Amino acid sequence: MRKRTLCSLFIGALLFGACLSGCAYKDIDKRSFVIAVGVDASGDKKKPLRVTLKIAIPTSDIKSGENRFLLLTADGELVAEAIHRLSSMHENALDFSHTKLIFIGRSLAEEKPLREIMDWFYRMETIQGIALVALADPNANKVLKVNPPSERIPSNSLFTALDGSGTPSPYIAQSFLFDVVRRLYEPGLDPYLPIVRAKSEIGYQIDRIALFDKQKMRLTLNPEDSEWLNFLRGETSNVDFTSGKDKLYFQVDPNRAKAVLRVAQGEGGLWARFDLRLYGSIDERQKTGTSLSRVTKEIEAVVKEKTERLLGRLQKAEVDPIGIGLRYLSAYPGETSYRKYRRAYPTMPVEVNVQVTVYETGNVIR
Repeated sequence: MRKRTLCSLFIGALLFGACLSGCAYKDIDKRSFVIAVGVDASGDKKKPLRVTLKIAIPTSDIKSGENRFLLLTADGELVAEAIHRLSSMHENALDFSHTKLIFIGRSLAEEKPLREIMDWFYRMETIQGIALVALADPNANKVLKVNPPSERIPSNSLFTALDGSGTPSPYIAQSFLFDVVRRLYEPGLDPYLPIVRAKSEIGYQIDRIALFDKQKMRLTLNPEDSEWLNFLRGETSNVDFTSGKDKLYFQVDPNRAKAVLRVAQGEGGLWARFDLRLYGSIDERQKTGTSLSRVTKEIEAVVKEKTERLLGRLQKAEVDPIGIGLRYLSAYPGETSYRKYRRAYPTMPVEVNVQVTVYETGNVIR
C-alpha cells in the first residue's frame, strides 16, 4: 500500500512538472535572440521614445560579410510599451538573454534624463549587467544598421571594439550597464558613455566620450581629452601625444605609467592632487639638437597643461566621472560632507605633479 502511494505521488509530480515546463519553456526555434537595443527620440509628444531591436538570424554557415539580422522599430511612451508593441511584429518570442549592446540616441540623451531612459534595462532580469552602453550619433537606429564587410556575426564588430577585447584604442571608454546604474545613484561619481558615430553603412568611429551628471548629458569630450580622461581614471595607460615645439611623438609605456589621486580637507577647504608618473619613448622626432633633459621638461609641461585643462572643463560642467567626490566621501562620509563637496567642486583647487622619464630612441636603447 505504501509503495503504491509513493508511486502515485512520484507520477503526479512528474506530470505536474511536465505541465509547468510546457507552459514556461519555449524551444530555441520559437525564440529570437535580441543582440542589441537602440532607443531614440521619435519626435512624437504622445510616444516620445523609438525603440529598435537588432535580432540575429541564425545560419548554418558563417561567412565573412554575410551576417544576417533583422531590425524592428516601434514607438511608445515608455521603453516597456515599445517592447510590447515589437513583440506583435515578430512570430517568435523575444529573448534578451544575449543582448550585449544598448545604444542611446544623442538627441534623446540631450533632452531626457539618463536615469529614466535606463530604468527598464536594469529592471529586466534577462538583460545581463555586463551589457555595454554607448551613445549613438546621429541616432541609435543608424548605428545599428552599420554592417562592416569583415563582420561575420551581427554587431560583433561594435561589441569587440567597445569591450576592449579587440582594438586597444585609448580613446574608447568601457561603460557596462551595472557601472552606469552605479554611477547614476552613487554620490560623488557621475556616468559617462562612449560615443559611436556612424560614418557610413559599413563604418563607424569611436573616439569621443559623453559626460553626464545625475540627470542629463552635460559635456562632450574631443578625442584628445577622451584619451586623457581614460588615463586619469586608470582605465588605460596606452596613451600618446605630440609635442609641438620639438615636433616629437611621445609614446607612453603602458606597463609603467600611472595616475594617483589624493583628496583631502584642509583649513582652506577641499583640495585634490594628481601625481602622474609617465615612462615612455620618442617614437618620432623631426627636430634634433635639443638635449634630453630639455625634452623631458617640455613633455612634463605638456602633460600638466593637458591635465589642468581637462580638470577645469569637468569642474566647470560640474561633472565628476573620475570620482574625486567618491574619494573624498570615503574619508569624510555623510550627507553634510556630500553637500560640502557639491558646493566646493566647481572651484576646488587641484594640484598636478608630473614626473616623466624619456627613452631617447624608444626600443633601441631600452
